[in-house]
Amino acid sequence: MASLKSITYRENYKGCKHARTLTQKKGLEQLKAFKKCSQYFRENKSDYTPTCRTCGDIGGNLHACLTCASYHCRRKEHLKQHYKETKHELAIDVANNAVYCLVCGEYVYDVDIDRVIINEQRQAALSDLKRSDPSNFRRTAFSEWVPDGTEKAILNQHSKRPRLTEYSSLGLRGLNNLGNTCFMSCVLQAFVHNPPLRNFFLSGSHRKDRCMRRLSGDSKVCLVCELNLIFTQFFKGEIKPYSPHQLLHSVWTHAHHLAGYEQQDAHEFFITFLNGLHLHFQGTSKNCKCIIHRIFTGAIQSDLRCLSCGTVSATIEPFWDISLDLHSTNNYKQAGSSVPQSLIECLERFTHPEKLGSDSKLMCGTCKSLQERSKQLTLLHLPVVVCFHLKRFGSYSNTSTKIKTRIDFPLHLDVGPYLSTDEPSEISNQNVTINGRGKCTHQQGSLSKTRADYSLFSVVNHHGTLHSGHYTSFVRHADQWFRCDDSVITHARVEDVLTSEGYLLFYIKDELEYVEKPELPTG
Repeated sequence: MASLKSITYRENYKGCKHARTLTQKKGLEQLKAFKKCSQYFRENKSDYTPTCRTCGDIGGNLHACLTCASYHCRRKEHLKQHYKETKHELAIDVANNAVYCLVCGEYVYDVDIDRVIINEQRQAALSDLKRSDPSNFRRTAFSEWVPDGTEKAILNQHSKRPRLTEYSSLGLRGLNNLGNTCFMSCVLQAFVHNPPLRNFFLSGSHRKDRCMRRLSGDSKVCLVCELNLIFTQFFKGEIKPYSPHQLLHSVWTHAHHLAGYEQQDAHEFFITFLNGLHLHFQGTSKNCKCIIHRIFTGAIQSDLRCLSCGTVSATIEPFWDISLDLHSTNNYKQAGSSVPQSLIECLERFTHPEKLGSDSKLMCGTCKSLQERSKQLTLLHLPVVVCFHLKRFGSYSNTSTKIKTRIDFPLHLDVGPYLSTDEPSEISNQNVTINGRGKCTHQQGSLSKTRADYSLFSVVNHHGTLHSGHYTSFVRHADQWFRCDDSVITHARVEDVLTSEGYLLFYIKDELEYVEKPELPTG
């Protein structure tokens, strides 16, 4: 992929010319035969275990040649030796079905090959369902089990379970750069180290072999399945870097504007990926309760106040992130500076009342005339995880640039001062309307009791200029910090994290509240 600087997106994207040669030579039939044999051995519980033809090892990153179906380990370079002897160019990773090109020296993606693999997996899953005993799917009432003396003794004797130490590396894994994909790797690292999202996927709440989107024969890939694979790869105990090529192409399929090997914006990828996950969770209902909404969705209240009579019209909008301006503004100045120096100051600017001016007069229902307004944004509903986007890229003074201003951000953050209140200063509750529907109906004091303490768990940084650069990230793992630079993971100090530039800041609530969120107005 390093030889390709960029591509134009095509629905039937082909990986490399060697993969195209395989498909044109009916090599897909060889792949189908390989998958069917693997399924046969699994269904019949065969004792046969694939081993490297050279050394007989069952591990070593075993690959199957897609030309002659022989097995060779890549770790000891026996796969490369096989290529030198036979010139067989493509092989498939037995563990994860990734296709490796020996000529290009990297994993490649080919849509025809992927369709064969997905179709064979779907057929295997349907075959398993047909052979299953229907009684296994019936609901059965289980009685309480009370162990007797002998059983208690056995439990006491064998109850010791291996535990992860505080220095465990399980869950830490680098991601190979597939061609300017550092923007994606950083966001994926933040996802993997997001505790509630991690718990959702590791609990088996979404299974690829039971995914209705795939089993229905939908030609489109499932982003949820691909993210589930990422979690599986991170927590399977492997330490060598992983190549998320399938997820990359899935994103290309979902978002054509991100297709290609050019550098993309990490924030744009974050929002696009969240939206794709939401849609692939079948999240099309008005009150979606998919895991993405339950973790990332909050609500902002926008108050427009008439400067003549004080009447407030409030609009409520959901959000997945909060974008904070870093450029100077005439509407808010503090300590003699119009440029923010910290995340706290950014939030104060974000929620500070702003006079809209005489050229933005609006009709006031109380005054029955055009009146000047002030606007104020506050946080109405807090998400479990909040992402603060520091807007370092943009056009300011008719010039496109990157703002490198140092922004201080804390390990622990209290967003309580920026919450919406029932009784805004200078107005009475009787003058508050929600989208023109009348008086505010929130219970007195309910918002002030909302838990608003957050802790930092990931930081995405951009290094370089507006037109060229590189993304890295910091993640919190087992109360320690690590720096993720594509395939390289290194231990980091807290000071390293807090003195980094900061582009995306991920915070998680210190106390989770398992309550239904109120329905948001849509009028």
